[in-house]
Amino acid sequence: MKHAFITLPAMAIALCVATPQVVHADIFSQSASRVFSANYLINRGYSCRQLWMARNTIYDNNGYCFKSRMGRQVFDNSDCWTSRAQLSRTENRNVANIKKAERFLGCRINK
Repeated sequence: MKHAFITLPAMAIALCVATPQVVHADIFSQSASRVFSANYLINRGYSCRQLWMARNTIYDNNGYCFKSRMGRQVFDNSDCWTSRAQLSRTENRNVANIKKAERFLGCRINK
């Protein structure tokens, strides 16, 4: 089995490791180039915390300045430049599919 390694803030790693599921790096490393369906995310066993991290990492990668306490703690806003991140078509589809998976799973993180 191949492992993908990515760099995440320490808080992000804690959010993902705190769940019993394996951390799936594919959505983090490929969110700009590959569309992940909500069914794929659900069937691969992503936890609510992992989905939250994946969705917000997409925004962080596009310069989004987080307003929520949790978002600021995880992503720190030191390199942000906008409150309206310009996402690619693929990233927008991934955000929509992640939100759909979060609704299906009843996720309530940072609400």
